[in-house]
Amino acid sequence: MVVVVEVVVVVVVVVVVVVVVVVVVVVVVVVVVVVVVVVVVVVVEVVVVHGAYGAYIDRS
Repeated sequence: MVVVVEVVVVVVVVVVVVVVVVVVVVVVVVVVVVVVVVVVVVVVEVVVVHGAYGAYIDRS
């Protein structure tokens, strides 16, 4: 009986650790994706807006 309890405890601990690791990895991936998207949007916006604005000023 004691061995069964120990095995169950070990399995539960392993499952909890795996779930925590997966959640942390998912959170890190989501944060990285959000940061990359924000940086790309800002860079594109700056390049497009300032490029178009600069071209508009140059023309006028």
